[in-house]
Formats: sequence, C-alpha cells, structure tokens
Amino acid sequence: GVAVAVFVLALGFGATAVVIVALLLGLGAALWQARTAREQARAARIEGRKAQAVKRFLLDIFEANSHMQDDPLKAQQTTARELLDIGVQRVEEGLRDEPEARLEVLESLAEIYLQIGLRLEAARLYQMATDLARAAYGPQDLRFARVALHCARALNSTPLRDEVPRLLDEARLALDAGRDDPDLRAHLLHDLTTHYRYQSLAKALPASEEAASLVERIDLEEAPNLYRVAARMQMIAGHYDRAEQFLRQAISAAQKQGDARTVNAHTELAEALHHQGRVTEAEAHARQALALSEHHHGPQHRWTLIVRVRLSNLLFEAGRGDEAAALRDQCERALAQDRPEYDAMFRADMADYLARPLSSRGRPDLSEPLERADLADLEQHFPHSSARAQREAELADIALGYGRLDDAKSLIDAAIARWDRFLGGHGTPAVTVHCKSVAARLHMANGRLDAAASCLAGADWPTRAGVGRFRAAVLKGVAQRAEIETRLGRPGRAQALADAELAALHEHLQGAQLPDPTALLLLARGNARRATEDLRGAESDLRAALELRRMHDDNASLWLAEVEVALASCLMVMDGRDEARTLLADAQNIYRQHPGPSPRFLLPLEQAMAEIRS
Repeated sequence: GVAVAVFVLALGFGATAVVIVALLLGLGAALWQARTAREQARAARIEGRKAQAVKRFLLDIFEANSHMQDDPLKAQQTTARELLDIGVQRVEEGLRDEPEARLEVLESLAEIYLQIGLRLEAARLYQMATDLARAAYGPQDLRFARVALHCARALNSTPLRDEVPRLLDEARLALDAGRDDPDLRAHLLHDLTTHYRYQSLAKALPASEEAASLVERIDLEEAPNLYRVAARMQMIAGHYDRAEQFLRQAISAAQKQGDARTVNAHTELAEALHHQGRVTEAEAHARQALALSEHHHGPQHRWTLIVRVRLSNLLFEAGRGDEAAALRDQCERALAQDRPEYDAMFRADMADYLARPLSSRGRPDLSEPLERADLADLEQHFPHSSARAQREAELADIALGYGRLDDAKSLIDAAIARWDRFLGGHGTPAVTVHCKSVAARLHMANGRLDAAASCLAGADWPTRAGVGRFRAAVLKGVAQRAEIETRLGRPGRAQALADAELAALHEHLQGAQLPDPTALLLLARGNARRATEDLRGAESDLRAALELRRMHDDNASLWLAEVEVALASCLMVMDGRDEARTLLADAQNIYRQHPGPSPRFLLPLEQAMAEIRS
C-alpha cells in the first residue's frame, strides 16, 4: 500500500522522484529481507532451545531405566507404561520454563498413550496441552486451534466427550479470526462430523459434505479420512450409492499414501455395496481389507479383528456359514487374550459385531446378552446416540420373539423417539423401515392387525438399490407386510407383494444369495398360497424356505422351527401326516432349547399338534 502511494506521488514530481521511489523500494526490500532473516533466526533459536529442552527431559526420564540407579535390576525392569507415567509426573517440573517444549512433550506422550489403547489417559494429557497452548499463544492463534482439535479428537472416544463441542467452537473461532488453514479447517470438519454423527444428522451431514468438498479443491493428507467420514454419514442417511462414491475416492487418495491406509475404506465400501445388494462385489472388498490388515497390522491387532468379524458377518448374510463361523471363531479366540489394546470400548464394539448374525440365524437367545452388553456401553458413553436407538430396536425384536411384550414396547418406543430426534427431519428409509417393522410386530402380537398394517404403510420405503431397496431389513419388512395382508383376509395382495419382491431380488442378486430375507419371503408367499387353497404352490414355497433354513441357520433356529410348523400344517391337509409328525417333533425340540418362545411360535405348534392327535 505504501509503495503504491509513493509511486503515485512520483508521477507528479518527475524523474528525480522516480529515482527516489526506486531507492525507497530497494530500501524497503532490504529492510523486509533483514526482518525476515531476523525472524527466521529467532524461530531457529526457539526450535533449537525447544529441542534441547525435550532432549534433556527425555534423558532424565530414561534415567529411571538406567543401570546407574540404586536398584539397577529393578530400574531395568521398568515397563514402557511405567516410563510413560514417570514422564507425565515430571513434565510440569522438568519443563517449567519451556512452555513450547512442554507442549510438545505432552502431545507426544498423549499420542503414545493412544497407540497403546489408554484413551482416557491420553485425553487428560491433551486437556493439559490445550490449557497450556491457550495460555501460551492466545485463543485466536492457529497453534492453539491445532492443539484444541487434537484434544477434541482424543476426548471424543472417552466419557469426557461432552467437552468436545466447546473445544470445536474455540477452534472454529480461531480459524475464523485469522488466516484460514485448509488442513486445520478439514480437521475441524472431520471432528464436527465424528462428534455429531450419532447425535444429530442435521449437524453431522453438512459438515461431512463440506469436508469432502474441501478435499476435492485442495490436496490434503487427511483426504482418505475425510472421504470416509463423509461416506459414513451418507450410509447413516441411507444413501449407499453416494457413500460408495466417497469411499472409492478415499481408496484412491489412500493408495497414494500406502496400502495400509486403504484397509478401512475397503471394509466400509464392502458395507456400502452389501446394503445395495451387491453381495459378490462386497465380499471381494471385505477380503481385500482383511488381507491388507493382516499384512500391515498383524492377525491379532484390534483393527484386524474388526475387519475379520465384519467379513464374517457379511459371509453369514450371504449364506457362506462355514467360512463365516471359522472367522468368527478366530475373533473369539483372540478376544480371550488379555491384551491392553483390547479395552472396554473395543470389546463392546466387538460384542455388537458378534451379536449381529445370531438373530438372523435363529438364535436371539445367544444374541441378547451381547446386545445388552453393547447397549450398556452405549448408555454410558453415547446416551443420546442413534447407535443406542438401533440396539434398543434389536433388543425389542428379541423381546417380542420371547413374548416379553412390555419389555418390547418400552424398548421400541425409546428407540423410535431417539431415532426421530437424531434424524431431525432427514429421511433414512432402510433404518426407519426396520424400526417400523418392529413396532408393527408389536401391534400384531397384541392382535392389532390394522394398526400393524397402518404402521408399515406409513413407512418411507426405499425404491432403488442405492438407498437400500435390497437391504435385509427392508426385504424382511416386505415379508411382514405380506403376512399382515394374509391375516387380514387379503392373501391375493400378500402373494402379489411376495411375488414382486422375490422376482426383483432374484434378478438383482444374479446368482448370489441372501438366505434369511429370501426364506422369510418364501414363508410369507407359502402362507398366502395356502390361504387361497393353492396347496401345491404353498408346499413348494415352504419346502424351499425350509431348505434355506436348514442350510444356513443354526440347528436350534427359531426361524427353522417356524417354517417346520408351517410346512407340517400344510402337509396335514395334503395327507402327509407322517412327515408332518417328524417336522412338529423337531420344532418342539427346538422350542424347548429357548427361554419361552412367544405365542407367535407356540400357538401354531399347539394347533398343529392338536390336529395331528385328532
């Protein structure tokens, strides 16, 4: 500004003035260069002093492990964790006059605590670092914003997460007050999404989309994580095709930084593809993720266990039970070990993953303890989360299966209210259909068929694969609609629903399998055909459903017994009483292994047994 003003004046005073201007500009440049050199020298002195302070501090800490101590044998047996704790105890005193060095050591120690799975200890160190940075640099300095964001990320996985919004607000104010930093801005958007992703779709979704947009404009090191968090929010919102796009971008960005960075993106891409009913593609990406994780992290690493159990669950859903069970067994054997990185939060996550296939394979009795363990963890750490709502919905469905109607009502009412608060007006078809289906089953259990039909009719059903048209929960919901139509005396409508869904599923899967929802649709169509006196058609559907259950369910599956009773009832009308007796005896034996199945299962069995005795 000054140089321009002088130049304008020179135009009015002639050539001599031009020379003066040139001299002034040259002097200005020289002064600027000198000032820059002084600032660089000062920064170098500060960095050198900080490096020396850190070095002295570290040498002092490791003297605790030195042979020069009074008890050298005991000193040499000091564990890494004990050395870390010693460092934390001494950091305040040892670096009292070097705040920048103290800050660097605090962050380094916190990061090491994180790496060995001690999240709460890491979070507390980051809190100390944040307070120090605020005092040393001021609340509008980008260096403070960086430390505050690191602290927020650490706190978000601990019971101290209620402090995260304040830290994120402080970091945003610092970024808005001065020169913007794209890396810090991206970090902020990532942490906003991570914090709110289970609490408010309205807050998390736009932050994740802004982060992805920022990455597309600027090449950032955090690009893989930013694309992944954007994909996660799209999946929660029920847009699996959009999530797929972000995850493919995440893989492309991660490959530039090394194959290890692609593990999570391949795992999540498998999930996005599976929710679209693209089973074969999903399996390929899940296998690739497991191979990469085992290679880069080792077979017992916590990340590898998560990838392995997710592949196992995908294989269970796709009807590959033997391999799925072998992978699950590997995970359970690993979890039996007492490893520091297998902390309570990780074990709760694994309990959730291990529970998921048990209900679909007919063993809600085995699933329930795991689901309740995960719910207890969510109640403690994420009390207002959408994840808690989903666990409550799953447990409500289990309670229905065992006739605990009051328990089911309490759980599903809480789940729907929590889920609606999370959505804030946004639509998420597939998950909403699941909650509505559980509520409809509760109405059916109470004999309110019209209310059940109305509940499902009011759901926002997905209409294409990209938003969950072929997700298992949606297919099961269609089967339930067909069952309701049959019970309401409209078996023709029921058969038309099941016909359309089975045809669409067959065309879409192209040879792959989804045995559980397919068996439910066949059962629903078989019951509808029996109601229209199409006994041969009913028998064909029920035998096909029975074959799927026998091949893919647990031997003591509630759903297997349900199909056996339905087929036995059909066969008795067709003079197949001997086979019917065998089927009913097997179903009765299965029900004895469960803690009190609901009237939904027992009444049809009792009716069939009474008929066969008459």
